Amino acid sequence: MFGDLFEAEEDAETSLNQASGRVHGLESPPPPRLPSGLCGIKNQGATCYLNSLLQTLLYTPEFRGTVRVIPIQLQRLFARLLLCNQQTASTTELTDSFGWTNNESLQQHDVQELNRILFSAIEDSLVGTARQSLIQELYHGTIVNKIICQECGRTSERQEDYLDLPVTVVDTGSLEEGLCNCFVEMETMDGKNQYRCEGCNRLVNARKGARLKSLPPILTFSLLRFSFDFVKMERYKETGKFTFPREIDMGLFCDDPEDADTLYELFSVVIHTGSGFGGHYHAYIRDVDNLGKWTAPENAEICLPTDPSTGKVDYIEFESPVELVQALLSREGRQGMPVDKLCTEMVKQTGVSWNKRFKKTYGPINKFLKKFDDKFVLNSDVNWVYLQEYTGCLQGSNPVGQSLSHDVNNQRSREGGNKVSVHAHNENQQQKCNKMTEKTSFLGLV
Repeated sequence: MFGDLFEAEEDAETSLNQASGRVHGLESPPPPRLPSGLCGIKNQGATCYLNSLLQTLLYTPEFRGTVRVIPIQLQRLFARLLLCNQQTASTTELTDSFGWTNNESLQQHDVQELNRILFSAIEDSLVGTARQSLIQELYHGTIVNKIICQECGRTSERQEDYLDLPVTVVDTGSLEEGLCNCFVEMETMDGKNQYRCEGCNRLVNARKGARLKSLPPILTFSLLRFSFDFVKMERYKETGKFTFPREIDMGLFCDDPEDADTLYELFSVVIHTGSGFGGHYHAYIRDVDNLGKWTAPENAEICLPTDPSTGKVDYIEFESPVELVQALLSREGRQGMPVDKLCTEMVKQTGVSWNKRFKKTYGPINKFLKKFDDKFVLNSDVNWVYLQEYTGCLQGSNPVGQSLSHDVNNQRSREGGNKVSVHAHNENQQQKCNKMTEKTSFLGLV
């Protein structure tokens, strides 16, 4: 899958800056970074899953600090994202080193699968070097599976390694509840499912369960949202509400919590919006090293996408239906407008109706407006809608291919997360230098 990613090219003097076009036969410089000071990643067509994972790795201090030992193409990409004064960076060189063709860049893959394959490839590339255990040191943990005989009390244990913890979301409303189902509750083995105890030398009733034996500095959770309907014989996605905390203590789920640092803090969340057949990935990442310049939303400069030829707002450029509806309603001020008029304005300004552009993913527009009740107020009696809090305009869009948030507290799982990968990062090394309170942080990859 990754081709010659780990082989340095002969031409090592490739310029970091990427041309964005030509003027009179000369390459024009790429547009500079926005006031945030951060650089996005261009989407090649359906590489949002790759872009989200790469941004997460870039803003992980422990991983970024090993830039000199990671593959050469990743080094170059990270250098562009950190150093070049441009709004976006291209992953073309990186995906070319994978051996990808244009067709592969247009096919969306699973971010969890990519994460595991990439880590495996990095591990293979570091064999024989001083940092060959990099991935193990940052992401590796151990689970112990136990079966306890209810006759003699003998315990049978089997350990297994993990780089991420899968969490079932069916009939589960929160991360803590999902972890309790996996690592606290125990299954009773009786009847036809009895266990053969080596001590008793016969079939006996037993209890079976799993506990966390060791925790990694960076803990990753994967939400199992995709399932298969054997009646309809098709894939589907669980879209129920799923919540996760800003901080979590994993001691409750550990076999011996006294021997480990169990407090984690949310670091990043990778979100999948869409259905079981396709959608879009984006990431919310905590800027722990203050690489960007952040402004409170209420104080942020208003910046709407405009058409260079006319200078007017270009509504077709809005990819998010939330932003599009907010922009349309903001023109009406506090009074709002009828839902029918909103649909008419959407067609007039974008040339595409709600049903054609958003209904498949978000459902009927009334259902959408009710779902995002923190943004819109819908009066069903008169079918009228207005903004929850009128701000006069919509805050500007982020760089292409990148969605960064300084505070992930407002991110709601109702958008649908394919996976929440809890990336917990242990701050023990920082504590030695900064005398900080002992705490770890976790990332969410959705």
